Amino acid sequence: GLFYWYFDNKEALFRELATEIRRRLRRQQAAAMDPAATALTRLLQATVASVRFMAENAPFFSLLEVEGRNVSDVLRQGTEQHLHDVAQIIVEGQADGTVTTDDPADLLALAAVGTVGQFSHFHRTGRIDLSLRELSGYVARLVVRMLTADEKIAYESLQALRASTGRDAAVAPPATSV
Repeated sequence: GLFYWYFDNKEALFRELATEIRRRLRRQQAAAMDPAATALTRLLQATVASVRFMAENAPFFSLLEVEGRNVSDVLRQGTEQHLHDVAQIIVEGQADGTVTTDDPADLLALAAVGTVGQFSHFHRTGRIDLSLRELSGYVARLVVRMLTADEKIAYESLQALRASTGRDAAVAPPATSV
């Protein structure tokens, strides 16, 4: 009975949970980004933080996949905000020369966000057998290659990411690269 004191129904509770998980994800991404780093490095820092956050909160994201249709407006709003945030950083990267200008920022943001979400989903459902460290490193390498065609910039950004995370050697490209 106490449940209904705080929430009208199960949908209202789920709406609140979905909103709160988005807030926590955004805080985690913001905390991971070094404001002094290039835009591309900040995007990679947020990418690693996102992959980890989604893995650490896998039960909720699994539930979200099942029950999300009941709160699709909340999910859509959160996704739109996330895409907007990423696109803004991509625009900064295009201005500072670390992100390609060959493609519009909104499409690059969709590619980056979609990559994180899809790989996180496949990891969560057991279809990718990588440690979280390996997965976050792989996704970061994939995202950097999507966002810049310049191998030197990609390598430097991955090195900066490795230095900022301290323990993530998995983000370094294989020895045969660059």
